[in-house]
Amino acid sequence: MIRPICRRGVVWITKLCNIKCRFCYYLYEKNKKHTPIDSINRTLRWFKDQYHIEYVDITGGEPTIHPYIERIVRFSNECGIKPTIITNAQRTDVIEKLIDIGLEDVLISIHGINDYYDKVVQKKGAFKNIEKTIEMLKKKNFTFRTNTTLTKYSCEGIDEIIDWLLNVKPRIVNLIAFNPHEGTLWAQKKVQDFQVSYTEMAKAAKKAIDKLLKEGIWTNVRYLPLCFMKGYETYVCNFHQWQFDPYEWDCISGERFSRKEIEQLIKEANSRKVFGYSNDEKLRLYLMKKQTSVNAFVAVCKECANKDICDGIYPQYLKSFGQKEFNPKKGKKIQDPLYYRIKDTGWAILKKKVSDPEI
Repeated sequence: MIRPICRRGVVWITKLCNIKCRFCYYLYEKNKKHTPIDSINRTLRWFKDQYHIEYVDITGGEPTIHPYIERIVRFSNECGIKPTIITNAQRTDVIEKLIDIGLEDVLISIHGINDYYDKVVQKKGAFKNIEKTIEMLKKKNFTFRTNTTLTKYSCEGIDEIIDWLLNVKPRIVNLIAFNPHEGTLWAQKKVQDFQVSYTEMAKAAKKAIDKLLKEGIWTNVRYLPLCFMKGYETYVCNFHQWQFDPYEWDCISGERFSRKEIEQLIKEANSRKVFGYSNDEKLRLYLMKKQTSVNAFVAVCKECANKDICDGIYPQYLKSFGQKEFNPKKGKKIQDPLYYRIKDTGWAILKKKVSDPEI
């Protein structure tokens, strides 16, 4: 049994941005700059030639402020890689031009509604710019997806966010748990004024799933421990599920592994008896386990049926919120990271072309 593996790469073309999200990992980073276009083009060519990447997410910072963003989109298409931008949707005219020259998809960040959004991103009129961009996309019959980071701001305003999403109808909604990953600005800090518990995040996420799915809008929850999403596990895509999702990022190209390194990693994965129906699956799950190895499992986690397919708990979160929230799932240990996801594969449906007939 071989399941499809994602073939989507990612290029960070800048750390500069035209808004200031209060929870941004790069908010206080100094000496931020654009990535040179020659370096970006080499990466895109390498993605195609070495890793057979079919899609690429162009991100930042805010990619639309890169002076060569049009050239980057064009070159991606020349390489045979379909480009997406992950954007705050402030520059409607630029996004429209990118669509006209070959942009395949748009992923828009939504962290609040109206004045509340402006407060979160510290820019007056920012939400109106998003609405202008959405209006343009609708006129062009160009579908889009959205990201919402689960923080105090979005959890408090989840009802308004849901109502707005139901109105604009994105193709897919991603609800992303704020996690202070090791190596980022927030990893060593105590609770921030915008950080909320997993319990609060899960409550907001479940409410969104219930309402959005009824209208045919697939909803993913990313990076939330499975024990908080009991009954909703199908919609959870953490690192263990990451490599099967066509809208996530291929970890092989992301780490720039050589053929020799890949062969060695496959041997390691097999020697550790990592789950998988193919060497490719085993390799990717092994890499995801390595990536989350800095995370913790508390005592009750040992009893949980989902322990082997769970990312664990981020160290900063555990120090800040403690371990009282965690509630294991009883039953036989589950090894297949897609055990829940394959029950409904709405997450795996790629974007239809405008010219595709309705089914």
